[in-house]
Amino acid sequence: MLQHVISFQDFGFSSKLIQNLTAKDPNVAEFVEEFFAYDKIESAINKKVFEKSNREVLVNQLKTQNKGINISDATKGNIAALGSENTFTITTGHQLNLLSGPLYSIYKVAQVINITRDLNSKFPNYNFVPVFWMATEDHDFEEINHINLFKDNLAWNHEDVENKVAGRISTKGISSFIEAIKAKFSNPEDLEKLSPIFDSISQAHDLADATRTLMNHFFGEHGLVIIDGDDTELKGLFAPVVKREIEEQVTFKAVSKINAQLLKKDYHNQVFLRNSNIFLIQEDGKRERISLEEGKWAVGENEISQEELLTCLSSSPEAFSPNALLRPVYQETILPNLAYVGGGGEIAYWMQLKGVFQSLGLAFPMIIARDSFVLLREREIEILNDSGLELKQLKGDLNLLFKDKVKDEIGGSIIIDDIKQALEHEKIKALKKAEEIDKGAVQSIESTFTRALNDFEKLENKLVKSVKNKDENRIRKLEKLKEKIFPNGGFQERHENIISYLVNDSEIIEKIIGYYTDLESPKINVIQL
Repeated sequence: MLQHVISFQDFGFSSKLIQNLTAKDPNVAEFVEEFFAYDKIESAINKKVFEKSNREVLVNQLKTQNKGINISDATKGNIAALGSENTFTITTGHQLNLLSGPLYSIYKVAQVINITRDLNSKFPNYNFVPVFWMATEDHDFEEINHINLFKDNLAWNHEDVENKVAGRISTKGISSFIEAIKAKFSNPEDLEKLSPIFDSISQAHDLADATRTLMNHFFGEHGLVIIDGDDTELKGLFAPVVKREIEEQVTFKAVSKINAQLLKKDYHNQVFLRNSNIFLIQEDGKRERISLEEGKWAVGENEISQEELLTCLSSSPEAFSPNALLRPVYQETILPNLAYVGGGGEIAYWMQLKGVFQSLGLAFPMIIARDSFVLLREREIEILNDSGLELKQLKGDLNLLFKDKVKDEIGGSIIIDDIKQALEHEKIKALKKAEEIDKGAVQSIESTFTRALNDFEKLENKLVKSVKNKDENRIRKLEKLKEKIFPNGGFQERHENIISYLVNDSEIIEKIIGYYTDLESPKINVIQL
């Protein structure tokens, strides 16, 4: 049940750039093609040029990637529909976090499903397909090798994965990680509910396979299409862009201009810009940066000529991998995509890229900051409502917040700031008199007023403590609620995993999908479970 809706502006935790984007502020307009709105969809369709030959490659590779996987009829239908010129995608993506990772990975996919559902209803002459982009080529294993479950961080310690492409990492030896998770559930019925999730990893041969299986389990009935960019044929479609990156450094030149414009408007640059924005995937699966410094190319620490790079690209396009700035370009090259749904950090680096798309002659998609959710039980909602505090206030120092509330509750009869001001005023008068009558009394006057101020502070603290002691139970409940919403000072959706919710409610993902309301206006939704 939806309890509260909070705008990004009122919540105040997003960057200025994202707050302005969600408010459709004119200052952000130059960094986007269009602000997302349903009445802009047909305009976006008219701008999107996607060759029939590219559609054929896309459909064939999606079928190949899904061989041997039990995908739903809805997903099969959507893959087939992508071969038609009137079919377009709405996309989100995520790293290959174990067991889906933080909650917001679920929220992003749920939002894409909702948007395509609305679009298919509003524009019956077109087909709109939800797509999940698996970020299989990321290589920071420490970012994805753990989940937070019941306040514990459970990690899979895997050897020999440094700089290796995540999607190709074998799941062999992951059983100890799975057993550590199972140990958190003492009820056999709970373990039975979660068995399909555990199977998604234990029966997979690598992390890409595990992620695809799990996301199909969660969202397959909604027709979600899952794509892996680590694909020879799809990389072949992207090779002309990589060639221009090598020959012209198109990303560096275009993003440099946008970065300057962002900074001029007091916005930030999310991703560090390099002269070269591509990696090379070696035969052992390691992903090494291709760098360009002072006109010299290198792969890792080994020098290479531009001619050698271009020869390698011609023969093995699958070996070239885009970095964070160039990955969106790869996505838009191989998908008939109209909009991308992402978190604040993702959207911020998309907003560095409009110039790159213009330089390459590609349509820049609409970008959508995803909704956020706070999942609370009925009793937790009651505690929040009874506290009289706004949700965002809970992230602060509750002792200071409570002290202010106590001052209000005792009617302001002892307001230390007012007393201090009055004492300072009287002290100045007394010191002036002492200077005229007896300068030796100055120190004594200073000491007298200091003691008086200290006495009033002690009195105030005593009164505050008296009120607090009468309501210690409420304070403890608020502290517990704070830890639920802002664990370790973070945010629930970036910390918790969906597993703990699925045990109590096997329909929780379907309910999350149903919680979305106005999809044109991103917001924070407080949900009562």
